[in-house]
Amino acid sequence: DPSLGGADEFAIAKNHHGWVAPLITYQGAKTKTGASGAALVYAAIGGNLNVSICIDIGGAAGPTVWEHCRHMDMQAIDLNGSRGTTLKDRTGRLGFRNDRARFYWNMREILDPDNGYEVALPPDDQMRADLCATRFIITPHGIQMEPKEEVKKRLGRSPDRGEAVIYACATDAVTRV
Repeated sequence: DPSLGGADEFAIAKNHHGWVAPLITYQGAKTKTGASGAALVYAAIGGNLNVSICIDIGGAAGPTVWEHCRHMDMQAIDLNGSRGTTLKDRTGRLGFRNDRARFYWNMREILDPDNGYEVALPPDDQMRADLCATRFIITPHGIQMEPKEEVKKRLGRSPDRGEAVIYACATDAVTRV
């Protein structure tokens, strides 16, 4: 979950087949350009260009960080929560307003012990609060997550750590749903 400057964190979550490593976070002031953000991603993957990297491109920082990662030959996947989708939830009954709802719902399904997924998240109180904070409603267009601005108001900050984990697990949604 990239950020460039400002109060939001630049958060990196590394998903190792269901085990999410302790998060790597930087203050937004440390990442003022897409190139500096891409350099942090490169360092986090230890220079391994065969690793898939899911980058949230929905905000102002994401597209430039994604572009610089691609220029560095990293396997960067652009995840844009505002994109529409025709995919359904695990039951096949509920659709999604957009990919953001799908990614959040995927995380909810992964964390539900009744679904049989093996997942281990790092002990991080902010991440846990982030994952629990966003509310949803069921609309005629499917599951819709509340606007991020509402979550920020409730938390008093951006849910960067939780979103980093959600996006790190999003490829599960792409292949599984």
